[in-house]
Amino acid sequence: MPTPEEETERAIQAKAQHMLIPENGIAVSSAGLAKHSVAAGKRLVTVAGIGGVLTRPDCRGRGFGQIAMQKAEEFAQRSLVTNFGLLFCRTEMCAWYEWLGWSQISEPAWIDQREGTIRAPLVVMTKGFGEKRWPSGVVWLGCFPW
Repeated sequence: MPTPEEETERAIQAKAQHMLIPENGIAVSSAGLAKHSVAAGKRLVTVAGIGGVLTRPDCRGRGFGQIAMQKAEEFAQRSLVTNFGLLFCRTEMCAWYEWLGWSQISEPAWIDQREGTIRAPLVVMTKGFGEKRWPSGVVWLGCFPW
């Protein structure tokens, strides 16, 4: 069994791709991606896990976060060949992600933590990148969140 430090390192390395959005040669916004399979109801679903969506405070409100998310979604579809994105967010960010086309899942999501498997304390959202609809049922991440 991996140590907590090894598990944390694995979670960091899992974001195999990062979208960096520059302004004047300086990164002002980013989004990380990790391809992963999760259990949703009775189905195994391959997702692009999106995390680390950040924009410098002095650059917020100028569309950089939206561009980072668009680039991440394009990469997920084209290079990771996934039909869905999945992310975790704070409640106060839900409206922004909904504006970008993301939806909250209605079922509980379970994630691994050092103390064991727990119900995700953050809002879990998905976005379909095609015609398929997110399956109903409890979500089991099967790893630390990205």
